[in-house]
Amino acid sequence: MTSWTRAWAEADAQGIAGNASTPFLLDFIQRDTNGRSLEVNINVYRGNVALGGRLATSLTK
Repeated sequence: MTSWTRAWAEADAQGIAGNASTPFLLDFIQRDTNGRSLEVNINVYRGNVALGGRLATSLTK
């Protein structure tokens, strides 16, 4: 069973839904992967920021 599958099952078991789902799922997966998912999410965020900056720069030319 994947981290995501376990996370969704646990959220369902605890009755977590709606706006509370995202923080619960991210925290569950971060703990389940011993922090590796947090590192990946930070790298994805940084990549998106860099891409956004390049796009914004190119649109001003």
